[in-house]
This record gives sequence, structure tokens and C-alpha cells, in this order.
Amino acid sequence: MKLDVLDRSTRIWREEIARNDRNIDEKTWEIMGLVTRNERLREALSGFQDATRMQHRRRAVEEHGEMVKMLGVGAIHNLHCNDGQVDFETGVAAIDYDDFQYRLGPFRIELNLAESSVRITGMPGAPKVDGYTHPHVASGGTPCLGNMAPIIAKTMGAGDVVGAIGTVLEFLRSYNHGNGYVDLMRWNPDYEDDDDKHESCFDNSSSHDCVVCSDSDCPYRDGCEHRCWENHDRQECIDCGDCGYRDTAIQQCREEHEGTPWTCTECSSSCSYAGDISECHDSHDGDRCDECPLNECRHHPQEEKDDDVPEAEAPAAQEAP
Repeated sequence: MKLDVLDRSTRIWREEIARNDRNIDEKTWEIMGLVTRNERLREALSGFQDATRMQHRRRAVEEHGEMVKMLGVGAIHNLHCNDGQVDFETGVAAIDYDDFQYRLGPFRIELNLAESSVRITGMPGAPKVDGYTHPHVASGGTPCLGNMAPIIAKTMGAGDVVGAIGTVLEFLRSYNHGNGYVDLMRWNPDYEDDDDKHESCFDNSSSHDCVVCSDSDCPYRDGCEHRCWENHDRQECIDCGDCGYRDTAIQQCREEHEGTPWTCTECSSSCSYAGDISECHDSHDGDRCDECPLNECRHHPQEEKDDDVPEAEAPAAQEAP
């Protein structure tokens, strides 16, 4: 009962640690998002000041034609521009990663040119994982743009809407393993969560299965040898030898039979002392041989006494008459 309580407690603690780690990660990304936003604003301000209003106006006319082309080929949908805000929708974004194609989206994108901000939300039908529609987009819609942040800030700051749209589309098709809010692999329909997998394996395995398991990522490997030791008798541990508790079991067995060391010579276990007469004799330097009931042992006083008895002399041959 105590072991069950300990197992249950450690499982609950691990789950709480995992939840706290996720919260820490999300808060960390939120702070990083604020830092990135300030960088984008500074880039935007710098880019705006480097161009004249006439240059912005001429570029706007060119961009209009380019955006019409993007709409025509289906790269974007439902484009709206109003009061410094550019909104559009995308199709499905395909990410090829680790020999599998992940299809995310469609998405709705909101570009605020005045604030140099980007908001990305999943459209109806976009698959979600824990409330996320993309591994690099927070549940509230703020993207973690990484090394693309300065590029978007510069394009938006310079009024290059087409460049900003292209960078966002490229961002949606990219993935940086280890730096997302959630792993991209979780969008795989066949994905199996490691925590659920390990818990299910633990519930359906013996303590010895955990000892010989080679999954170093499993949280249940901690203390598995002790759990196995507690759930098996000493003889089983001696015959097993898959962990360090075998030496403990042998030592305990030796101490228990210290008063009758000859019992080890009749033991059939895989212990190195079992059946070894010399080991029995050396363990007490022959001081217990008088008490030993094994009279046939070569170290037994009776056996040695019999060996000392000289053989009877053969009768002399009679001379021939």
C-alpha cells in the first residue's frame, strides 16, 4: 500500500512539474514576444524614416498590382486594406519535417502597419493542439517570428506590404524544432504522447520489465530497481542478476546462513557460492567442519580420518612346494 501511495504521489508530482514547465515556457515566450515586438517597432521606425512619402506612394501602386496577382493565383484570399490594417486569409500551410508533411491552417492574418504588429489565428477547420493552430504561434495569435522578426519589421516599416505577406507565408511553412509552444509532431494523427505512452506501459508492465527496459526517457525508470527488489523474494533476485540488488540478495543470504555455511554447498541457485565446497571451507577456515552434517565432504574430520587409515597389507604369497 505504501509503495502504491509513493508511485501515485510521484506520478502526480511529475504531472504538476510538466504543467508548470508548460506555463513557464508560455510566459517565457510571451516575454520574448514583447522583446521582439520592440525590436520590430524600432526597425519599423527606422525604415519609415529612411524613405520619403513619394517613394512610399509609388511603391504602393506597384504593390497593388502584385497583390492582385497573389489573389489571382490563390496564394492569399479575401484581402482587405483599411486604415493601416491589412487582413487576408491563407490556404493550408504544408510543413515538410522528418519525412512527414504536416498540413496546418487555413489562417487569418492581420498586419497592422502603423504598429508593425502581426496576428495569426486559425480559420474554422484548422486543426488545433492544446489550443494552438501553429507550433510558433501563441494561443492568443501572437507569432514567435524568430529570425524572421527583423525582416517583417523592416518590410512593414518601409511599407512593403507584399514583402511582409510573403515573409508571413514563409513563416507559416517553417518549423524550428525545440523552439515552439508545442511540438509539430503532435499534429500527426498517429502521434502518441510520451507521457501517456509511458504511463500506459508502466500500468501494464511488471517491475522487472522496467528494470530491463532501454527507454532512457521514461520517468518510471527512476527507482525501478528498488521497486523490483521490493516485489520479489531474495531467491528470485539471486537467480535474476539484471540489477545491482543481486549482490545485496547474495550478501543477505550469506549472512542468514552464516551459522550453517554448508547449506550453501547444497544450494542450486545461480549464486557463485552455491555448490562450492572450497568456498564453504574458506569462509570459516575449517572451524565449523566439526558441526557439519555432510560427512562425505572432503574437508569433514571424519572424511579426513578415513583417508588417514592405512590400507590393509595384502597377504604374502606362498612359496611353491
